[in-house]
Amino acid sequence: MLNRNRAKRFIVFQIIFVLFSGLLIDLGLPAGVRYLTDIINLILFLGVLISTGTVRHKNDMYKREVVIADIVPMATMFLWLFFMLLSTCWKTPSILRMAWAARNWARFFLFFVACRIFLDKKAVENVYRGLFGIYIFDFFLICFQFLFLGSKGDNLGGIFGSMIGGNGQTNILLCIMLILGICVYFEQKMNVAMLFFLLSSTMAIAALEELKIFYYEYIGITVLVSVIYVVKKQARIQRMLRFAVAAILAWLVGLAILAAIFPRHFDVIIGKTSYWTYEAHSSSQYKISRVKFIPEVNDLFFKKSPILNLTGYGFGNCEYSKFDFLISPFYREHGETNYLYFSHQTLFLEGGLIGLGLFVAIFGVIAAQHLKKLIACKIVNKYAVFGFVFGLVTMANVFYNNATRTEISYLTYFFLAAASIMTNESEDSGPGVQSVA
Repeated sequence: MLNRNRAKRFIVFQIIFVLFSGLLIDLGLPAGVRYLTDIINLILFLGVLISTGTVRHKNDMYKREVVIADIVPMATMFLWLFFMLLSTCWKTPSILRMAWAARNWARFFLFFVACRIFLDKKAVENVYRGLFGIYIFDFFLICFQFLFLGSKGDNLGGIFGSMIGGNGQTNILLCIMLILGICVYFEQKMNVAMLFFLLSSTMAIAALEELKIFYYEYIGITVLVSVIYVVKKQARIQRMLRFAVAAILAWLVGLAILAAIFPRHFDVIIGKTSYWTYEAHSSSQYKISRVKFIPEVNDLFFKKSPILNLTGYGFGNCEYSKFDFLISPFYREHGETNYLYFSHQTLFLEGGLIGLGLFVAIFGVIAAQHLKKLIACKIVNKYAVFGFVFGLVTMANVFYNNATRTEISYLTYFFLAAASIMTNESEDSGPGVQSVA
């Protein structure tokens, strides 16, 4: 039987494995080792089925009680999955491909539920602390790979390996570290020197891996988090000024490194080259525009059909797999357009605007829940700050790459679940927990 402590160990192992699996594959393990995450997820799912509730107690007993913080995001996940399955029923469905699509997208929903059921405050705090150590190791590993192995851009992945597109996984880690680090600084648990190292290292990694999106995420995150603490009157003027100077200097460090290594991409960041010009030059790799995907999908496939625009071709009908029998006819014919590089394009093709909108709403609901808690609380709860800001970041990332359907999403859903766990337990513990050190 999977008891709570074993379940926690499986969850933590899942996170560590996802972080290091790319590096392990680079060191010689077969790429199929990634399917270990499915086995762990299945074990956790069986544990969820036999658990007796979702509220944690000191004696490891559970009751059949589910708080609203659990119901709303889970209901949104179920609603999206229900729509995708139901809308496919009259579109020549393949049960196998529908199941494969459900595996690709909804496996993270199961992991989210397992995290909410089995994790507690202590387990989450241990992962938080461990992640800072892993991040520092990743930073120095990336520096080593760049300086001594000549890796850069898409081929530079640190702990995530040298797989093309691996920098999209790094982007998730950088956003998590940036939000957490700023919150810790404003709670006076980090000095300005450590803050500057964190800020400048995230920008350096973004530059070395040619993560242009992070330059904008960095600005959004630093401004949004600092504004929350200022509005809540939790940031003293001197501390805020030191933060502003450190944040600006770190961003300039990132710009300087990018200019030296990727001058063409530097021109895009500073506006010397328009994004539209850059995207036009990238059309050989990205056949469908990130931004103009709706009109381009209509030109290529939907032909402005209202039904297709609303509901798409159906769940699984645009899927790809390394297993030949799971590859959809659509992918065999149109896979060269590389729509699978982007979550929003795949969602639009399979679920239309409704499917895409419902999926994005999952993260919007989580962000809104934490914003409501931030408005209600007198003293800033850093976990509510994280849940709100990271929820918004995840919404944006749906439109950036395909990270919301790859293994890195285990990390994403873990931290979204962890934010709810920590926020709720802080509230249950009374106002003394929500203090600034």
